[in-house]
Parts: sequence; structure tokens; C-alpha cells
Amino acid sequence: LRSLDPAGFVPALGVASQVPGLQPGTFRPVVLRAATPDAIQAFIDIESPSVSVDGLYSRILATLEDLGSDETEQTIRSVMADGESHFETFSFVQEWLDRHTPAMYLTNPAAGIAPAANALHKTLQQEYVALLERLFNGYTLGIPAGAPNINAARNAMLGNTGLDGAAAALAAAGFLVAFDFIADARFAPVNHP
Repeated sequence: LRSLDPAGFVPALGVASQVPGLQPGTFRPVVLRAATPDAIQAFIDIESPSVSVDGLYSRILATLEDLGSDETEQTIRSVMADGESHFETFSFVQEWLDRHTPAMYLTNPAAGIAPAANALHKTLQQEYVALLERLFNGYTLGIPAGAPNINAARNAMLGNTGLDGAAAALAAAGFLVAFDFIADARFAPVNHP
């Protein structure tokens, strides 16, 4: 996107308010839920090649073939390949988990989202916003100037003191790990095109 409009580029870090449905051109609301067999199947259905996600990106690819450079075409092809990789990975996860009941692999299948006032929930949300801010700053600067911010964001995802640790603490307390929608316009929910 930066290469198509460098002066007007703004990083897109909003979260989708809807995800692709099973049929091309359809959408359904985002629903936060545990990784039950139904939830995993829904993710696999979304990532299924050439049905929903690839269908969305194919129009972008066609546009870039007409307007963009070889680099932009290869970038969007990489994004499309990532979707295929997600499909394969979650298909493997589904196959492996199929021999287990959700109670065997979910710490608390009936867990609810923590109350907004819960200290662990607040910590998770603070880590999440800090991560998004680092990404926004890094992507705004571009590469190579923004690389330290992007790397700091990646590092903030891992370990006991990062996003992963905050999520693990919340799950250990019996709550579903969920991220609040953020009022900041840079990260606000985005409707489908």
C-alpha cells in the first residue's frame, strides 16, 4: 500500500468487525470464543483456499498486476500463501485434536470473558495497545527506519513479561483470552469493503 501512495499511507491495524462467510461475498460478525471443534472448523472454512480470503485478495492481486510493480505483486502473493499456510496448519491442529475432547485440551471450555475491571484483563489490554502502537509507529516510518519498532512489537508478544505472559495469566485465572475493541481510530473495528 505504501508503494502505491507513499504520501497518503497510514498503517491499517484496525480489527475486522466481520469475517468472510462460507460463500464468496458474504460476511458474518466476529464472535470471540474458545478453540472448540466448531470454532476451529469455522477458522478452517474462512482460510480455505479460493473460497473467502483468497477470493478477497485475488481482486487486489489483479489490480496490482495492472498498476503495481513486481515487488507489490509478490508481496500480495506472499499474503495469499500465508492464508494457505494457516489453512494447512489449522487442518493439522484439527486432525490432531480430533481424538481428544475439548475438556482435554482447553483449560476451561466454558470460560467467559473477564470483567473490564479485572486487573489481569486490564494488563492484557495494556500490552495489546502497546503492541499495536509499536507496530503503527514502525509501519508509519517504514523499513528500515521503523524496523526497531516492529522488532520491539514482535518481542513484546513473547515471554512472561509480554502479551503471551499476560494472556497465560488471564487464562490461568479461568477467563477466556479476548482483546477489547479499542476506541483509538487507528485500531478501531473496520467494516468489510
